[in-house]
Amino acid sequence: MKLKSMKKVLAAALSTTMVMGMSMTALASGTITGTTPTKPVAGGSITAPIYSYDTTNVVVPTSYGVAFNPDGLNITVSTQPAVTTTSTIASKNYGIINKSSKDKLVKVGFNITSTEPTESVTFVDTKDAATTDAEKGEYKIYLEVVPADTTDVQIYDASGNPEAPTTQTAPSSLAHVKMDKATSTVPMRLGDNQVAFKLGKATYALKGGSLDLDGSLTDNDVSTLYEPKTLDTTAGVTGFTFDGAMNSNADWTKVSGKIEITPTYTVETTDNTVTVLDGTGAMAELGPQVSVSSTGLVTMTGLTADANFKALRIENAGGVFDADASPVTWNTANYSAETGGTVTCQLGDGWLGTLRGISGKAHLDLTDGTTVTTVITIP
Repeated sequence: MKLKSMKKVLAAALSTTMVMGMSMTALASGTITGTTPTKPVAGGSITAPIYSYDTTNVVVPTSYGVAFNPDGLNITVSTQPAVTTTSTIASKNYGIINKSSKDKLVKVGFNITSTEPTESVTFVDTKDAATTDAEKGEYKIYLEVVPADTTDVQIYDASGNPEAPTTQTAPSSLAHVKMDKATSTVPMRLGDNQVAFKLGKATYALKGGSLDLDGSLTDNDVSTLYEPKTLDTTAGVTGFTFDGAMNSNADWTKVSGKIEITPTYTVETTDNTVTVLDGTGAMAELGPQVSVSSTGLVTMTGLTADANFKALRIENAGGVFDADASPVTWNTANYSAETGGTVTCQLGDGWLGTLRGISGKAHLDLTDGTTVTTVITIP
């Protein structure tokens, strides 16, 4: 009896094993035939796209209004709304909107030149240097970029009423916006200057239909299916303006030239490693930067205790050399070996002769082991 029972149990176990083994594989046709497969049966393949997208859509102003006003004349800034100013630097307020699908770092470059043919117009790093510390007859200007503070930036409608921007806001609406000035400012000098703003992403939604698994969408990039719906009106919109001072103890009627300010915008995707300066809505801390004007003035800004000045090297057709290999003039009035600041270095005629007409480079070596490089263009 026991032997028969054991045979029945064994037969049942083998039957179960056979059924389980046959049910572990599947064909693309959905049918398995045969009796007792002993090898894995191919079940087709799965190609799974990685659905994602990064749409860049940043709106910037296309027109500007700035005037230098040493005599404090009454200047109309806008008519809708009616705004006038007697400020030494009269400027509209400019807006920037991020309609992108991800957070963006918007870098704004300002190339500043003077067309004055005879008088020496100098840009200085502080208001005092342009006013109380300036000598009679010195044409000194302090120009700064002032970002918006943490208050929401608004645009004006056709009647001059402020309102929140939307995904439909046009660049023309950003030529003069409503903003409150932050206390943090960035001095501008002749040559290349740069500021940056970290802007939060907009909210996107499908244009229509759905994103599904029916196999019709095989590309990773699905950006064409989405569109911006709402802005982050707090972190995704910002503004800036110009301010400053001039030496009132100079006869500016003798200056026949003008100041040319050429803005350029570059945009890149960013993350939480970029720090926004306290008291500003979006101005980002760029860290050390180096720029070179068309006259050979090398300006090194953003130096800190951790990333301070170590060396300046100039690259020309002959190679890379320490800046002091040929005569230069250093200005460290706004620099500290302990805390950093700003350093300038005016390249002498020897350097200018080797750089004229070629694409040279300036390499700023920092104490943290990194190097910042910029192109030198001497006409």
